[in-house]
Amino acid sequence: MASNIPKRGFEVQAAVSGPLYVPQHVARPGVISAVGAAGIVFACLSILMSLAGAAGAVGLIATARSDAQKIARFAPAALPVSLPAQPVSLTRVLEPPEQGPRGMDSAERSGVIALLQRPLLLLPQQQLQLDALLREAGHLVFPGRVPRTDQDVDAALKDHGATPSDSVDGVRPIFFVTAGGRTDIYGDRAVFDPADRSAVVRTSAGPQLNSTGHPVLRPQDTRDVIALIQQTCGNRMTAVQVDKLTELLAAPEQQLIAVIGEAAGPVVGINGVTSLHGGYALISFGGGPLLLSPAGQIVMKGDELPGVSGLACMGVIAESALSIAMAVWLIVLCKKLLAQVIVTPRLHRKWAAAKIGEAVLGGCAVGWLIWSVMTTAPPGAAGVLTGEAGAVTTGAAVVVFVAACTYPV
Repeated sequence: MASNIPKRGFEVQAAVSGPLYVPQHVARPGVISAVGAAGIVFACLSILMSLAGAAGAVGLIATARSDAQKIARFAPAALPVSLPAQPVSLTRVLEPPEQGPRGMDSAERSGVIALLQRPLLLLPQQQLQLDALLREAGHLVFPGRVPRTDQDVDAALKDHGATPSDSVDGVRPIFFVTAGGRTDIYGDRAVFDPADRSAVVRTSAGPQLNSTGHPVLRPQDTRDVIALIQQTCGNRMTAVQVDKLTELLAAPEQQLIAVIGEAAGPVVGINGVTSLHGGYALISFGGGPLLLSPAGQIVMKGDELPGVSGLACMGVIAESALSIAMAVWLIVLCKKLLAQVIVTPRLHRKWAAAKIGEAVLGGCAVGWLIWSVMTTAPPGAAGVLTGEAGAVTTGAAVVVFVAACTYPV
């Protein structure tokens, strides 16, 4: 009976028909992660470099403006004009001309002048003028034997006295006659008229004066003044500054230097030399200062001083801002790339093309700024690049361009 009772059991049916599907996570290629991480690092470095470049450009503008204001204070309104009455602290005696073929040496001249002092009563200026004449033609004035005693002088002088004429400089002219001819001694010159009617000898203890009363400096005189200036400033003046100063002093109508008469002879001098920032030279003459630029140009009050180009600095600042914007754009792209939002490289290619263009602008801006610095700074100045400006500028521009293109390429 029990066997007739049907058996009950449990049937297990599949809840879903068909084969079982287990979803799996697809792994991202490692190169994609590396590109995204490298892009973020590159962008951060680019931001830091751009900020440093912009800060450097701002610093250059501020420094150049401050230096220009400091230097401009020393610029004179006009070229200085020195007067004999104005004292100078640094002097140099003008070298006398070389002894003439018929001239006396130093010992002979000193002895003759001392002997002539008793009968002629020469003033100090006249002694200097007679010394110059004896240096040129002493053996013509006293032919035969050089006077060595008072008796020799008395025998040599045939006539002597004061010239009956008014003196312009307050010195009464004196004359004396010897067998060689007549000699007239003034305060600023001496004239010997030979008895044989040969050429008249005219000499002056001091340099020839121009129309303004300033000396016409001989090449040796100019070299002496330049040597005094270089010695005072420790040879800091550049070659172009020396050339310009030589040109000014050698001009026939120069008024920078005046002759001062002293017992040792005619002297010229200055009050000092100062080397200013950036290679500028400030020479203080008796009549005032003279400011020379590193390029040897005379700087007057109101002149625009050469310096770093403001447009070049603004170009670097603008390019730095553009570079920061490009870096922010790259960070956004790389974050989306790491999150698998971007499935196509199209946006990265657009960014890379734009970045290469920005790199060209960056190289040009940096090269322009370096060119401005090198062409306005004095040669050899501290912190200034040396060498050919064109080669250095091109090299810097190429380095900036290559560095900016490392990631996009």
